[in-house]
Amino acid sequence: MDSIESFFSLVVSAAQSHSWMYLVAAVLMAATWGARKYLAPKVPWLASDAGGVALALLLAFFGALVTAGPSAAFSWALLAASAKVAIAAMGGYSGLRKLVVPLLRWLAGKVGLGGAAAKIAAAEKAGEDAVKKSPSPGAGAAGKPTEVP
Repeated sequence: MDSIESFFSLVVSAAQSHSWMYLVAAVLMAATWGARKYLAPKVPWLASDAGGVALALLLAFFGALVTAGPSAAFSWALLAASAKVAIAAMGGYSGLRKLVVPLLRWLAGKVGLGGAAAKIAAAEKAGEDAVKKSPSPGAGAAGKPTEVP
């Protein structure tokens, strides 16, 4: 797209030709741009990877519902189809990795399932502290790593 004028020209022609799917897509693109540009300074989470994925997920879900049109009967099948479109729009695995995995890690920490990771981190820190307190006297005495005895 070369300019904002060409974008609005496409929006107007989509509306005049009753191409609602294209009109909704254009509105969703404008909503995404507006949210990232104007809401992100107020809500910094929207500027993050997870925020971008969540925004794409929500806008795609509601966009799929709207493009079904008023003639489509509201049903579980329509919701399932909209969810499939939303998951595809958020990037599938990439979206899950950026949105769902951090959420699950946060929940695991709140519930207490993150205990193993905390124990490993504590053991590693204790090891580092022990080495700092009493470094090995033979460190560096064997020569360079490229020298073969």
